Amino acid sequence: MVLHLSVCLLHPLQVSPTRSQVVGPAQKGRLGAVLLLGMPRSLLCLVSTPLLVFALPRTLQPVGGLPLSGPAPDHGGFQPVHTQLASDLPASILGERLQEERSEARVTLPKLIIQFGHQRTATTLQFQTLCAIAAILNEADPSSIDCSFKKYVGEHLKELDNHTIGLRVWKTHIVPDEGFPKDAWLFTSEIDDSVGFDDPWEDSAQRMSQELDHEIKYTQVLSRLTGRGSGIATEYKSIFGLSDAQVVEVVTYLRYWDILRMCCGVQMSAEYRAQLISDLRPNITETSGSLYPACDMYNIQMVERQVVESQVFKLALTGGVGLRTLRGTSNKEAGWGDDLNGQYCEWFNRQVACQELTFNQRPENPGCDGEQFPTQLAIAARGAVS
Repeated sequence: MVLHLSVCLLHPLQVSPTRSQVVGPAQKGRLGAVLLLGMPRSLLCLVSTPLLVFALPRTLQPVGGLPLSGPAPDHGGFQPVHTQLASDLPASILGERLQEERSEARVTLPKLIIQFGHQRTATTLQFQTLCAIAAILNEADPSSIDCSFKKYVGEHLKELDNHTIGLRVWKTHIVPDEGFPKDAWLFTSEIDDSVGFDDPWEDSAQRMSQELDHEIKYTQVLSRLTGRGSGIATEYKSIFGLSDAQVVEVVTYLRYWDILRMCCGVQMSAEYRAQLISDLRPNITETSGSLYPACDMYNIQMVERQVVESQVFKLALTGGVGLRTLRGTSNKEAGWGDDLNGQYCEWFNRQVACQELTFNQRPENPGCDGEQFPTQLAIAARGAVS
């Protein structure tokens, strides 16, 4: 069973003012839904339901209309947790003017940041968040960052002696026998049924600090993530000394990347994968359920282009191998070099349907009907960093 967590802004974006009426020219293109800047807080409503079509920016509206009715295929098996982040801006930034200046890190960062969590606790989301923050804080030299998965952290500690890498962000599911390196910043993700949506995260962090015998900088609790969406990134602001503008850039990337995580790639939602293969559409009962991924409601190519046009993605392009995880929807695709490019998801989803791809299965290339893997980056200034 896949858990999908959805947050939507119930606001008729189709009648909102244009982006140029809300933000300055230098800020255009950074945030597909910055239309909400300056809107009264009373007009915004966060709800834990799948994202409604009318709440999407116009460019992300589905081409084919609402899903048709029909029986949904039955399926099962282990799948990662997906967290649909559909809120457009953190609540603390709504209505405030974006700061153009980007401050350098106001805190002294370590050489190593570790993301630890058991599988199905949204570890990938937290890892992507930390890697995106690392990229934003190192805009001048993104190639100095290495974001990677390490099954056994202890086997890779000698890599810290390589001083050409300024900051490493590692993800692992296993606690080292000797414990985590004492100088590393440790971030954790977990499921804790005793923690409610409104409860603070600090209590969970303190408990895990005692269990792991290591200070926890921040604990991402799944129950708290449910209603906060991409706005959860604001909780990292004081830890890393991020400016408002930097938080927005991280949220911009995460808001669209997580839709692709669910609706595209080798680890996409099992529900949507089965739907693509069977060509059937769920009925009204199934679409109203909390587990319905609602991928049909997105213009997936436009969502992907929002990702590749984000500041974080452009930094990932210039950052090389160390930031490849930010260029795909999973570690698998990052390892293969199958990057998002504004055209990848449409091609991939067609291959899911015609090749009947299973979880973590890479499509054959050329694909069906000889269709080649798209390699051209669908943005005007490839790799440009503003």
